[in-house]
Amino acid sequence: MPKKQKLFILLILICISFLTYYFTPKIFYIGGGSCYQGITAAIIHLFLIICTILNVTAILLLSISTKIPKIINAVATVIWSIGTLVHSMQETLKDFLIVASYFLPFLAMSLFIFFTIKKLRTSNFNNANEFAE
Repeated sequence: MPKKQKLFILLILICISFLTYYFTPKIFYIGGGSCYQGITAAIIHLFLIICTILNVTAILLLSISTKIPKIINAVATVIWSIGTLVHSMQETLKDFLIVASYFLPFLAMSLFIFFTIKKLRTSNFNNANEFAE
């Protein structure tokens, strides 16, 4: 993968992570009643940071291999997908739309990275077969 393409993907990932972190819907800050207000948002932020670190690591490791970054990115995608699934089971359609619009940009970026790595792995495998013949 060209260096400029890696940097562009990293820049988009960091921007989406920043926006997801700082524009958390109010529904996550008031959820859980008076005793647990803000805990949902804190947990979501923790998982966002973990998933962002995993995705950045996967992109940076692409120069070494494609197998390990694919696994790392898959773990990040599964973690964020589970969070999306758990929080999308809201009672009202309005809450569901708020949650979906919050979680989907980062999930889409994780899936984009996953398919980019998969495409690189396939193209590297095809290039290796051409050299072997």
